[in-house]
Amino acid sequence: MIGANVAVRPQVWSLRSGTALTHVVSTRFSLGQGNQTALVEARLQLLFSLCVPSMVQQLRDARFVWLIYHDSTLAPNHVTAIATRLQRLAGSGFRLVRERVEGQFSRSAREQLELVGLWTPPPVGAKVLYVASRLDADDGLPRGALPELHPDPEPNSAPAPISCPCP
Repeated sequence: MIGANVAVRPQVWSLRSGTALTHVVSTRFSLGQGNQTALVEARLQLLFSLCVPSMVQQLRDARFVWLIYHDSTLAPNHVTAIATRLQRLAGSGFRLVRERVEGQFSRSAREQLELVGLWTPPPVGAKVLYVASRLDADDGLPRGALPELHPDPEPNSAPAPISCPCP
């Protein structure tokens, strides 16, 4: 995991109107396909040219943790390529994670944070809301997409529809 050498821990909680929200975005990168070099290299190009930039622009509007999962089939040079690109973003919550537990990718937001060592308790007395979403490594999100997934924490407001503005 890239986060092991990083001194800066991301803030995993957003606090708004008495509600503490944590959002984990999970991405699988070539799980079980890491030995297919041409496929991995094509996916790396999409990850670096589309997916990572679209997630960086989400930082303007939302706090979240992005976990990119890989497995033991991914060649060390490809792991290094991704880790190097994400290193400067680690303080923002971007992490490359080797899937150590079967199904780690599909676990709850809290479990994923615990498994990668980023879990911190929510602020005392706050209402807690966990959001977990998935993003393919070859997709991107329009600016402001992640806040659309966060329900309005105002106590007297109507529930926000949870939808993705993506096609």
